[in-house]
Amino acid sequence: MKNLIIYSLLTVLFFAGNSCTKDFLELEPKTGQVEANYYKTEEQAFLALTAVYDAYALQNWQFVP
Repeated sequence: MKNLIIYSLLTVLFFAGNSCTKDFLELEPKTGQVEANYYKTEEQAFLALTAVYDAYALQNWQFVP
């Protein structure tokens, strides 16, 4: 019983120690695009619109623009 308490305490301390970092919440995504810096050219806006139409096609709605 004493070993179980010790192992449980060590496990809790391990997870508590690893969760206390400054970069726990990343504000900047490392992959993909962010809306704030994406729609700057006509080509980027067209690609975004094409992605919306592709979502309709994948759902088999028989949508043709």
